[in-house]
Amino acid sequence: MKPILLFLILSATFFAQVAADNSTSNKLIGLSIVKEASNPISYSNTIFNTNPISQLNLSRCDSEQDILYYLNTTSVGKQIVNSLFNYNLGRMNSATIRERLGKSSTEQLQQEDLQAAIWNNYVLVIKMDKKSQEKAMIGDTINFSPTGNWYLYQLQCTNEVYEQLRASYISPTDNQETQGEKRAQYESLSFPLKLIDYGENIHTDIVTRLKSRLKPISPEDIKNGKKIENLGKTSTALKIGLSPILILKR
Repeated sequence: MKPILLFLILSATFFAQVAADNSTSNKLIGLSIVKEASNPISYSNTIFNTNPISQLNLSRCDSEQDILYYLNTTSVGKQIVNSLFNYNLGRMNSATIRERLGKSSTEQLQQEDLQAAIWNNYVLVIKMDKKSQEKAMIGDTINFSPTGNWYLYQLQCTNEVYEQLRASYISPTDNQETQGEKRAQYESLSFPLKLIDYGENIHTDIVTRLKSRLKPISPEDIKNGKKIENLGKTSTALKIGLSPILILKR
Protein backbone atom coordinates (compact mmCIF):
# COMPACT_ATOMS: atom_id res chain seq x y z
CA MET A 1 0.00 0.00 0.00
CA LYS A 2 1.33 3.41 -0.92
CA PRO A 3 2.44 5.54 2.05
CA ILE A 4 0.11 8.43 1.13
CA LEU A 5 -2.94 6.14 0.90
CA LEU A 6 -2.05 4.48 4.20
CA PHE A 7 -1.69 7.91 5.83
CA LEU A 8 -5.10 8.99 4.55
CA ILE A 9 -6.75 5.82 5.87
CA LEU A 10 -5.15 6.14 9.30
CA SER A 11 -6.04 9.84 9.47
CA ALA A 12 -9.68 9.15 8.60
CA THR A 13 -9.84 6.43 11.25
CA PHE A 14 -8.31 8.71 13.88
CA PHE A 15 -10.64 11.63 13.24
CA ALA A 16 -13.67 9.33 13.10
CA GLN A 17 -12.71 7.99 16.53
CA VAL A 18 -12.22 11.51 17.91
CA ALA A 19 -15.63 12.52 16.58
CA ALA A 20 -17.20 9.45 18.16
CA ASP A 21 -15.52 10.15 21.51
CA ASN A 22 -16.70 13.77 21.45
CA SER A 23 -20.22 12.67 20.60
CA THR A 24 -20.20 10.20 23.49
CA SER A 25 -18.88 12.74 26.00
CA ASN A 26 -21.40 15.36 24.89
CA LYS A 27 -24.20 12.90 25.73
CA LEU A 28 -23.46 13.51 29.40
CA ILE A 29 -24.30 17.20 29.11
CA GLY A 30 -27.83 18.59 29.27
CA LEU A 31 -28.65 22.12 28.12
CA SER A 32 -31.79 24.24 28.39
CA ILE A 33 -32.02 27.38 26.25
CA VAL A 34 -34.05 30.36 27.44
CA LYS A 35 -34.67 33.42 25.30
CA GLU A 36 -37.20 36.23 25.04
CA ALA A 37 -40.40 35.47 23.16
CA SER A 38 -39.75 38.48 20.91
CA ASN A 39 -36.34 37.16 19.81
CA PRO A 40 -36.95 35.70 16.31
CA ILE A 41 -33.61 33.88 16.18
CA SER A 42 -33.73 30.09 16.40
CA TYR A 43 -30.99 28.72 18.64
CA SER A 44 -30.68 25.07 17.69
CA ASN A 45 -29.20 22.56 20.12
CA THR A 46 -27.95 19.56 18.17
CA ILE A 47 -24.82 18.96 20.25
CA PHE A 48 -26.08 18.35 23.79
CA ASN A 49 -29.14 16.78 25.36
CA THR A 50 -32.11 19.11 25.74
CA ASN A 51 -33.59 19.39 29.23
CA PRO A 52 -37.27 20.36 29.07
CA ILE A 53 -38.27 23.25 31.34
CA SER A 54 -41.34 25.45 31.57
CA GLN A 55 -41.62 28.54 29.38
CA LEU A 56 -40.04 31.55 31.08
CA ASN A 57 -40.71 35.28 30.72
CA LEU A 58 -37.55 37.41 30.84
CA SER A 59 -39.30 40.75 30.26
CA ARG A 60 -38.85 41.93 33.85
CA CYS A 61 -35.22 40.86 34.14
CA ASP A 62 -32.92 43.85 33.65
CA SER A 63 -29.69 42.48 35.11
CA GLU A 64 -27.88 39.20 35.57
CA GLN A 65 -28.92 39.21 39.22
CA ASP A 66 -32.55 39.53 38.17
CA ILE A 67 -32.19 36.59 35.79
CA LEU A 68 -30.54 34.34 38.39
CA TYR A 69 -33.16 35.22 41.00
CA TYR A 70 -35.94 34.48 38.50
CA LEU A 71 -34.44 31.12 37.48
CA ASN A 72 -34.09 30.00 41.08
CA THR A 73 -37.50 31.23 42.28
CA THR A 74 -39.17 29.39 39.40
CA SER A 75 -37.25 26.22 40.42
CA VAL A 76 -35.64 25.66 37.02
CA GLY A 77 -32.95 23.52 38.64
CA LYS A 78 -35.58 21.25 40.22
CA GLN A 79 -37.36 20.99 36.85
CA ILE A 80 -34.13 19.68 35.35
CA VAL A 81 -33.70 17.09 38.10
CA ASN A 82 -37.35 16.06 37.63
CA SER A 83 -36.67 15.42 33.94
CA LEU A 84 -33.48 13.47 34.71
CA PHE A 85 -35.39 11.11 37.01
CA ASN A 86 -38.57 11.17 34.90
CA TYR A 87 -40.40 12.28 38.04
CA ASN A 88 -44.17 12.23 37.55
CA LEU A 89 -47.02 11.73 39.98
CA GLY A 90 -44.69 10.52 42.69
CA ARG A 91 -42.89 8.01 40.50
CA MET A 92 -39.37 8.11 39.09
CA ASN A 93 -36.90 5.99 37.16
CA SER A 94 -33.30 6.13 35.94
CA ALA A 95 -33.93 5.56 32.21
CA THR A 96 -32.78 9.04 31.12
CA ILE A 97 -29.71 8.93 33.35
CA ARG A 98 -28.75 5.49 32.06
CA GLU A 99 -29.10 6.69 28.48
CA ARG A 100 -26.74 9.61 29.09
CA LEU A 101 -24.23 7.45 30.90
CA GLY A 102 -24.42 4.67 28.33
CA LYS A 103 -25.46 2.18 31.02
CA SER A 104 -27.76 -0.77 30.39
CA SER A 105 -30.83 -1.46 32.52
CA THR A 106 -29.01 -4.34 34.19
CA GLU A 107 -25.93 -2.38 35.28
CA GLN A 108 -25.88 -1.03 38.80
CA LEU A 109 -25.52 2.75 38.98
CA GLN A 110 -22.78 3.93 41.31
CA GLN A 111 -22.80 7.13 43.35
CA GLU A 112 -20.36 8.77 40.92
CA ASP A 113 -22.64 7.92 37.97
CA LEU A 114 -25.60 9.71 39.51
CA GLN A 115 -23.56 12.73 40.60
CA ALA A 116 -22.09 13.11 37.12
CA ALA A 117 -25.55 12.86 35.57
CA ILE A 118 -26.77 15.69 37.80
CA TRP A 119 -23.80 18.04 37.66
CA ASN A 120 -23.51 18.01 33.85
CA ASN A 121 -26.54 20.24 33.32
CA TYR A 122 -26.68 23.87 32.27
CA VAL A 123 -29.10 26.66 31.40
CA LEU A 124 -28.23 29.14 28.67
CA VAL A 125 -30.09 32.45 28.91
CA ILE A 126 -30.05 34.78 25.89
CA LYS A 127 -31.13 38.34 26.62
CA MET A 128 -31.32 41.04 23.94
CA ASP A 129 -30.34 44.61 24.76
CA LYS A 130 -32.89 47.42 24.63
CA LYS A 131 -32.11 48.38 21.03
CA SER A 132 -32.66 44.85 19.74
CA GLN A 133 -35.78 44.45 21.88
CA GLU A 134 -37.33 47.53 20.32
CA LYS A 135 -36.56 46.30 16.79
CA ALA A 136 -38.00 42.89 17.53
CA MET A 137 -41.16 44.30 19.08
CA ILE A 138 -42.01 46.39 15.98
CA GLY A 139 -41.09 43.61 13.58
CA ASP A 140 -38.00 45.34 12.21
CA THR A 141 -36.13 42.07 11.80
CA ILE A 142 -35.03 42.10 8.14
CA ASN A 143 -31.33 41.16 8.18
CA PHE A 144 -31.74 41.17 11.95
CA SER A 145 -28.60 40.51 13.98
CA PRO A 146 -29.55 40.97 17.64
CA THR A 147 -27.12 42.25 20.23
CA GLY A 148 -27.14 41.62 23.95
CA ASN A 149 -25.71 39.15 26.44
CA TRP A 150 -25.74 35.42 27.09
CA TYR A 151 -25.41 33.83 30.51
CA LEU A 152 -24.49 30.24 31.28
CA TYR A 153 -25.70 28.70 34.54
CA GLN A 154 -24.76 25.34 36.04
CA LEU A 155 -26.97 23.10 38.14
CA GLN A 156 -25.71 22.86 41.71
CA CYS A 157 -25.93 19.80 43.93
CA THR A 158 -23.89 19.58 47.13
CA ASN A 159 -22.92 16.23 48.58
CA GLU A 160 -25.43 16.78 51.39
CA VAL A 161 -28.30 17.41 48.96
CA TYR A 162 -27.18 14.48 46.83
CA GLU A 163 -27.37 12.15 49.85
CA GLN A 164 -30.89 13.42 50.56
CA LEU A 165 -31.80 12.87 46.91
CA ARG A 166 -30.50 9.31 46.98
CA ALA A 167 -32.43 8.63 50.19
CA SER A 168 -35.64 9.97 48.66
CA TYR A 169 -35.43 7.97 45.43
CA ILE A 170 -38.79 6.26 45.00
CA SER A 171 -38.55 2.59 44.07
CA PRO A 172 -41.41 0.59 42.55
CA THR A 173 -40.97 -1.92 45.38
CA ASP A 174 -41.62 0.71 48.08
CA ASN A 175 -44.96 0.41 49.84
CA GLN A 176 -47.43 3.32 49.75
CA GLU A 177 -46.35 4.70 53.09
CA THR A 178 -42.68 4.70 52.12
CA GLN A 179 -43.47 6.23 48.73
CA GLY A 180 -45.38 9.03 50.43
CA GLU A 181 -42.51 9.74 52.83
CA LYS A 182 -39.95 9.75 50.04
CA ARG A 183 -42.11 11.93 47.84
CA ALA A 184 -42.42 14.54 50.60
CA GLN A 185 -38.67 14.46 51.15
CA TYR A 186 -37.94 14.77 47.43
CA GLU A 187 -40.40 17.63 46.99
CA SER A 188 -38.57 19.57 49.72
CA LEU A 189 -35.23 19.45 47.90
CA SER A 190 -34.00 22.41 45.88
CA PHE A 191 -31.29 22.59 43.23
CA PRO A 192 -30.11 26.16 42.59
CA LEU A 193 -28.33 27.41 39.50
CA LYS A 194 -25.11 29.40 39.51
CA LEU A 195 -23.59 31.67 36.86
CA ILE A 196 -20.34 30.24 35.51
CA ASP A 197 -19.81 32.11 32.22
CA TYR A 198 -21.20 34.93 30.09
CA GLY A 199 -20.57 36.81 26.87
CA GLU A 200 -21.91 39.34 24.38
CA ASN A 201 -22.14 37.46 21.06
CA ILE A 202 -25.70 36.11 20.82
CA HIS A 203 -25.60 34.97 17.19
CA THR A 204 -27.16 31.68 16.08
CA ASP A 205 -23.94 29.67 16.54
CA ILE A 206 -23.78 30.23 20.28
CA VAL A 207 -24.40 26.56 21.19
CA THR A 208 -21.62 25.47 18.84
CA ARG A 209 -19.28 27.94 20.52
CA LEU A 210 -20.18 26.52 23.92
CA LYS A 211 -18.97 23.09 22.84
CA SER A 212 -15.37 23.99 23.67
CA ARG A 213 -16.37 25.52 27.02
CA LEU A 214 -18.49 22.69 28.37
CA LYS A 215 -16.24 19.80 29.25
CA PRO A 216 -18.24 16.92 30.76
CA ILE A 217 -17.55 15.84 34.32
CA SER A 218 -17.19 12.06 34.12
CA PRO A 219 -17.94 9.57 36.91
CA GLU A 220 -14.19 8.85 36.92
CA ASP A 221 -13.44 12.54 37.55
CA ILE A 222 -15.75 12.50 40.54
CA LYS A 223 -14.36 9.24 41.87
CA ASN A 224 -10.81 10.63 41.63
CA GLY A 225 -11.83 13.96 43.18
CA LYS A 226 -10.60 15.95 40.19
CA LYS A 227 -13.67 18.09 39.63
CA ILE A 228 -15.59 18.28 42.88
CA GLU A 229 -13.53 20.98 44.57
CA ASN A 230 -14.00 23.38 41.65
CA LEU A 231 -17.67 22.66 41.06
CA GLY A 232 -19.81 25.75 41.09
CA LYS A 233 -16.96 28.13 41.91
CA THR A 234 -17.08 31.34 39.90
CA SER A 235 -13.72 32.14 38.33
CA THR A 236 -11.79 35.22 39.42
CA ALA A 237 -12.05 36.69 35.93
CA LEU A 238 -15.81 36.25 35.94
CA LYS A 239 -16.14 37.81 39.39
CA ILE A 240 -14.19 40.85 38.19
CA GLY A 241 -16.32 41.09 35.06
CA LEU A 242 -19.51 41.00 37.14
CA SER A 243 -18.36 43.43 39.83
CA PRO A 244 -20.18 45.22 41.34
CA ILE A 245 -23.30 44.38 39.30
CA LEU A 246 -23.47 43.36 35.67
CA ILE A 247 -26.17 45.48 33.99
CA LEU A 248 -27.42 44.49 30.55
CA LYS A 249 -26.19 46.83 27.87
CA ARG A 250 -28.73 49.41 26.77
